[in-house]
Amino acid sequence: MKKTKENNGVALVTLTVTIIVLLIISGIAVYSGTHNIDKTRDQLLLTELEQVKHFVGEKYLDYMKVKSAKLLVGTKLNSSEIDLLQQNLGVTFISIPNTYSEDERAYYRLTPENLIKIGVENCENTYVVNYISGEVINETKLRTSTGQTLYTYLRKNFNNNDVTAF
Repeated sequence: MKKTKENNGVALVTLTVTIIVLLIISGIAVYSGTHNIDKTRDQLLLTELEQVKHFVGEKYLDYMKVKSAKLLVGTKLNSSEIDLLQQNLGVTFISIPNTYSEDERAYYRLTPENLIKIGVENCENTYVVNYISGEVINETKLRTSTGQTLYTYLRKNFNNNDVTAF
């Protein structure tokens, strides 16, 4: 009679090692995919922030031509709302001289509905803006997944109502 060689133990070890290697590879792939999704979302938020900043600059220039507060879109924020937003962001907003009107110094909340009316499509976030400084804050998200503050501005210095500072 011939003796048969049994390799049952070796096959089980090979199977276990193969499964472990596949788990490690799939874990790396899932992490990489999640990281790419977060990176894409962050880029979308930053692009949207820049798009709203561009709109704010255009609206301010239109406002300077006719000085009509009707061109300043959004709902005015009161000082406690502004203080809370600064505290949550950890930034101090730009100080605007009193030579500008109250409407110009005010911060306005732009909802997705406001943004659609002005041509910013597919936006789900609410923004707070100041037309004179060009400050734009994403009030919905505040920060990207990497912690970058979603806050930008067009100008920081003011010289006698100079609109060319943009």
